[in-house]
Amino acid sequence: MLETRPDKEALDIELAKIVNFDSFPAYRWLVSIAEPNERLYGFLRKNGVDLNHVINLLEGAIAIWRWSIDGGPKEECVALPLMEEDSVTPLDVVLFSMRDPTRFEAMLGLGVVLGLGEVFNPATYWADEPCRLLSTPLEWLVEGIAGCAVVLDPVHAKPILDWAPGNLAAMDDHHADELVDMGVVDPKRLLVPVERAAA
Repeated sequence: MLETRPDKEALDIELAKIVNFDSFPAYRWLVSIAEPNERLYGFLRKNGVDLNHVINLLEGAIAIWRWSIDGGPKEECVALPLMEEDSVTPLDVVLFSMRDPTRFEAMLGLGVVLGLGEVFNPATYWADEPCRLLSTPLEWLVEGIAGCAVVLDPVHAKPILDWAPGNLAAMDDHHADELVDMGVVDPKRLLVPVERAAA
């Protein structure tokens, strides 16, 4: 008998209803505004992003746009596609502040985990490697997207992360404490890289 994932299946059904109406137009909008932009590229290079690698993995769908995060004043933000578990189906667009990359949100409010495909990709866990959970979308870009993810919605992320086929890793002790305190990850499955653990 196959094991079912009731929480994820219910979420998939709800998201599927919305995806057909909002997600594809949001992705098309992102692709339509994604064009070479020296301000965007300069910002990404300055922060250590390998532009060629990231643009290739995102198929060019990365842009700069003025956006109001959490109802604040409009500001320059980086817009990225958020894909479904299959890494092909658009789900949402994530925007993060260029002034303060710790401020970010999903445009449609559907995004739970940025890099969801990496969470479920068995190759992420090759040789017992964990999937690295990062704090911000900018860190996700800096780390090169592969093998890592960002929790966007802690409330809805736990049932999804519970189905990861391997262990998850925090950035450091502080980040591990945050993830556990928010109830996002089972502490038994959460690792902290030795070189980043507090001495």
